[in-house]
Amino acid sequence: MQAPDQEAFVALPTSTIELLCDAIQNAETGATFMDPIDHARMGWLGAGLLTINLNTTPPGMDADTLELRRIWSSDASAYPVGGRKRKAMTTWARTLFLRREVFKAEGEAAMKDTFDDYATMAALGLRCALNVPIVREQTCVGVFNFLSPLPRWTPPQIAATRLLAMLAKPWILQEAAREKLRWSEA
Repeated sequence: MQAPDQEAFVALPTSTIELLCDAIQNAETGATFMDPIDHARMGWLGAGLLTINLNTTPPGMDADTLELRRIWSSDASAYPVGGRKRKAMTTWARTLFLRREVFKAEGEAAMKDTFDDYATMAALGLRCALNVPIVREQTCVGVFNFLSPLPRWTPPQIAATRLLAMLAKPWILQEAAREKLRWSEA
């Protein structure tokens, strides 16, 4: 029997797992929820940018346009919380919001083709992006975005990012429910 390929493994120290579990269990705010997830992300995946966008597209809006609001950022000076943007129904948007699949962009050409704000990303040294849809009832309510200075993603990095996104999902769903309540009160 052959030993498993080491690249197929993702390792996280027990102390980090315990910190994540305790912090998420006791979190009361976005920061107390996301800070330990971002800390684990840095330990697992290294430098980069982590943001979370909430789908704030109002009911009845043009089906070819999405409205997003940033609810968390690991670099608030470059990507502040509260930032809003409208996105056309591009390949990126169709992958995440219609098919509810992970989207990845690797390298300068893919990043330029995908993101309007690529110049900001390039200035931060970010060369690839991985976007994980956060889904509730077959609807993508938000996106967990990790951007990295690495040239491309490995399967373990993709798996680790997806796991971190699922750890963040309860808080993102809570924020999406608050947003939906705002729509119903308007």
